[in-house]
Amino acid sequence: MARVKNFEIARLFYEIAALLEARQESRFRIRAYQRAAQTVESLSEDLAAVAARGGLQALPGIGRELAARIDEYLATGTMRHVETLRGELPAAFPTLLEVRGLGPRTARALYERLGIGTIEQLEDACRSGAILGVAGVREKTRDNILKGIAAWRAGRARTPLHAFLLNAWYFDWLYDRAIVRPYFALCAFLLRFDLGVIDGLVNLTGRIVQAWAAGSRRVQTGYVVNYALTMLAGAVALVGFLLAR
Repeated sequence: MARVKNFEIARLFYEIAALLEARQESRFRIRAYQRAAQTVESLSEDLAAVAARGGLQALPGIGRELAARIDEYLATGTMRHVETLRGELPAAFPTLLEVRGLGPRTARALYERLGIGTIEQLEDACRSGAILGVAGVREKTRDNILKGIAAWRAGRARTPLHAFLLNAWYFDWLYDRAIVRPYFALCAFLLRFDLGVIDGLVNLTGRIVQAWAAGSRRVQTGYVVNYALTMLAGAVALVGFLLAR
C-alpha cells in the first residue's frame, strides 16, 4: 500500500497547519503546510519513490524544510515537529480539530479559557451555554459545533467496511494491485512470448525457406535431366504425403 504513505503525510501536514493556526502562527506558515498537504495527497506517484530519486523539492509547495520532514517520516514513521506541537496541548486536543464548525483558534481559546480539551468537555460546555461569549462564540456557532460533534460521533460509529470505503487511497491501492499490475505483467509476458516464440517460429520458417531456395539454386545447372529429377522427387514427395493421409 505504497501510496498510503502519501495520505499519512498529507494528514500530518494538515494537522500541523491546524496546530499552527491554534497557536496563531503566521498565515504564511499555515498556508505553506496546507499547500504541501494538497500537493502530497494529490500526487499519483509514491512519495517514497520521489524521495529516493531526490525529487521532493521539485514538487509544488515543497521546499527544503518540508522535504526534510517528509524524509524524516519516511525513514522513522514519525515527524518530530508535529509531536512537539501536540505536546503543548492536551493529548485529545487534535481530536477537537476534527469537529466541523470548530476552528483551531477557537479550540485553543476554549482550552485556555475553559480548560476544554476533549470532545465530551466541549459538548458539555455547548449544552450548558458556558461556551457562549468565549472567543466570539454565539448561539449559531454553538449549534454548528453540536452538529459537528454529532457528525464526528457518527463517523466513529461507522462500520469497518464503511470506513474502508471512505478511504479513497485504498481504492487506489486495490486498483493498482487488481488491475494495473496484472495488466503490466500480462503485457510483459506477451512481449516475451512474442520475442521468444513467435519471432522464433518466424525466423525458423525463414531459415527453412532460405535453405530450400539455396538448394533449388544448386539444381539450376542448365541440364534438363537435373530439372526432371527435381520434378520427379517433388512428385514422389507429394504422392507419399497423399498416401500418408
